Formats: sequence, C-alpha cells, structure tokens
Amino acid sequence: ELFQDAIGVSDEDLIVEVAREALHFVPEDWRYYIALASGDFAKEQYDDAKRILEKGVESISPQTGIGAAKLYGLLADLYAEKGNAEEQPKADSLYQRAIEANPQDADVLNNYAYRLAKTGRELALAERYAGQAIKLRPKAAHILDTYAYILYLRGNYTLAKLYQKNALDEAGEEASGDMYEHMGDILLALGDQEEALNYLAKAAIGYESQGKSDEKAKVEVKILRVRDLSKSSTRESNSPKPIKTDPNKQR
Repeated sequence: ELFQDAIGVSDEDLIVEVAREALHFVPEDWRYYIALASGDFAKEQYDDAKRILEKGVESISPQTGIGAAKLYGLLADLYAEKGNAEEQPKADSLYQRAIEANPQDADVLNNYAYRLAKTGRELALAERYAGQAIKLRPKAAHILDTYAYILYLRGNYTLAKLYQKNALDEAGEEASGDMYEHMGDILLALGDQEEALNYLAKAAIGYESQGKSDEKAKVEVKILRVRDLSKSSTRESNSPKPIKTDPNKQR
C-alpha cells in the first residue's frame, strides 16, 4: 500500500525507499526491482541497476507474465546499451525470455528488433518482431521508426519512407535525431539528395538538443560527403561531352 501511495504522489525518492524496504518482505515482487533499478539508472549507476535486476530475475515469481517480461526486458536493455563485451550475448537471451514471458509486450519486441537491426543480424526476424510491435501499438513513433529502419536495411526503400514519415508525424516536436537521420538515409537510397540533406540537417540539430555530440559529428560528416557527391555529379553533368567520331570515315 505504501508503494502504491508513493507512485500516486509521483515521489521518486519515496518510491525507491519503499521499494527497498518492501523487498525484505516480498522479494518475489517484480515491481520493487524495477523501481530500484530505475532509481540507479537515473543516477547513471548502471552497474548497480544491473545487479538489482539480476537479483530480481532470480527471485521473482512467477517467471512468466507482464512483470517478468518487463524485468527481463529492462535487464536486456541495460546489457545491450551499457554492457561490456562479455555481457552483450546475455542481452539476446534475456530479450527472448522476455518475449516468451509475454509475447504482447510491444516495447520488448521493438527493442529486440532494433538491437538485431543495429547489429545487422537476423533482419527477417527483426522485421517480424517489429511488425508484431506495430500491431500492438500502431501509433507509437519509436516503433514505427524501428520498422522503417529495418525495411531500409532490407532494401524496401519505398515502404520504409512511408513508415518513417508516419513515425515523424506521430513524434511531432518530440522527433529524435535518429528519426530524422533514418529518413535522410532512406531518401539518399531513393536518390533524393536535396531532401535527404534537409532531414540530415534536422538530425544534427536533434542530436545537439539531445546532447549526443558523437552522433551529431557523424551526421555532419555524412552531410559533407553527400554535398561533395552532389557537386561532383553536377560538374559531370555540366561538362562538355566529347564528340564521337567514326575512325573509318574520311574527312
């Protein structure tokens, strides 16, 4: 009851405090592990977050259902984003356990699909999981973005553009640098360099507002490369064409 009250007043510190006490009495309840890990994550204490989630994976009961899927999925996200080389393989197995625990968790399906896409593995499986996530949450911008990105990687550029446009429309002012960059890449694949540059410029602005300096620098390099290619193709089209002559024809 105290835990629900803390959630009701949106007091993050109180939620963490009550969750820590509650674990002594109800160690099998997944909610307390999620609350504690979220508190550690907010403080960028990623190793502590992983430890509490690992303890939760061993302690929760039942090992299936909505709660178990959220716990497995969050730990998988941490391993995928913040884990070392030895921990990376654990992410895949935890995502799979999460999907088995609750096949209707759209975020778990989406996050695993995006991980597969970013690592260039099992793109057909990634497309299937992302497609399932869209059926569950058809208006979720980040899920639409994942599906569009996978379609782009699989060479289905026209359909990728459609889904990416839907993602940006749903995101509105909350669109991320990733979303704009994905649209830029899709347009480049379709040969629309001018419009692609517009989206890549928006991506750079988005990354800057998100504090992602490395991503911003990479997209700025991409912009320069596209501009150079565009100038090169323009010079070639404007250069005089050589006059073909028939070597057998007498003057």
